[in-house]
Amino acid sequence: MEHHNPLVQRVRRSLLAIVVWLIPMLWASAQVSQTFTTSGSFTPPAGVTQVVVECWGAGGRGGTRTTNGQGGGGGGGA
Repeated sequence: MEHHNPLVQRVRRSLLAIVVWLIPMLWASAQVSQTFTTSGSFTPPAGVTQVVVECWGAGGRGGTRTTNGQGGGGGGGA
């Protein structure tokens, strides 16, 4: 049964737009971020299929050269 009523068609389009908008929102809300400030181990919960790790560290001191006294700079990030 096909509806040609403009109101029914408008409601269908509105519902479709809401569903299309909600799907990415629900997917994004399923992602969880956790910050670790000390060393240790991590056991992912059941059902986790991917873990993304970003490491940030101090730059360090850098090196020195004894022949001319100039040193290199420290790096940062990982």
